[in-house]
Amino acid sequence: MFQALRAPTMDGCHRELSMTPITNSSDRRIPAQHWPRMFRAGLLVLALTVLMPLQGVAATTRINSPAPAPAVITEAAAARLVADLAAGLQPAVRFGRLAKRDQQAVVTFLSVASTGTTGMLQRLSVPGPRRAAMTTAPGAGCWTWKWERDAYNLFGLKLWAYVQQIDWCDDGYSIIRDPQVLNYGSTYFPFWSWVHAGDHTWGGLGQPAFRSWSQANFSLCLTPNVGCIQNTYPWLDMTAHANGTGSGSVG
Repeated sequence: MFQALRAPTMDGCHRELSMTPITNSSDRRIPAQHWPRMFRAGLLVLALTVLMPLQGVAATTRINSPAPAPAVITEAAAARLVADLAAGLQPAVRFGRLAKRDQQAVVTFLSVASTGTTGMLQRLSVPGPRRAAMTTAPGAGCWTWKWERDAYNLFGLKLWAYVQQIDWCDDGYSIIRDPQVLNYGSTYFPFWSWVHAGDHTWGGLGQPAFRSWSQANFSLCLTPNVGCIQNTYPWLDMTAHANGTGSGSVG
């Protein structure tokens, strides 16, 4: 015989719960010793019912999760790659053996990302005997004017520079000496080289101005079988006037 239990209801009262044994369709009583087994089976079915949708959501989350982003190479790492290539023999061959990611880092580090121009015009000191003859008009004197075209990589480091410099003397009206012109290129990282592409001058001695135009070809060459991967052609167009001033354009 089973004892009745009293369970609380929603209104705070109690009602009796009967512990009458469960029967099957043929009204056979199920022995009490089988109840724990049936109870465990019911819990297993309930757990599977709840967990299977959750597993589906978890699987979907794993499938749709984004792939990890590739590591971004740093300026220092790219600089080391360039230095290592330049320090050994056959750098072009060793460049071809680098991983694609490292090759791209080297190219990015060595490629021109921006350009700029700097300049300086100043009076030169002149020996005493000539100084009086050069003060007949404002702007009389001897001068030097230097213009520089620079290229920088993505990290703001200078890759190369092209320079033109003009030295001249005037009496304020005309140039009284043959102007001196100097133009040259400089490279600051390996695999860059340069050659003159062209020069031309106008005016000079006895004229109110002297003009000099000059251009260079800078090339970035890493692999001989592919050829140079970047070529730039900077130019400087400078006009020195017989009053100690200068004008021009760059590109």
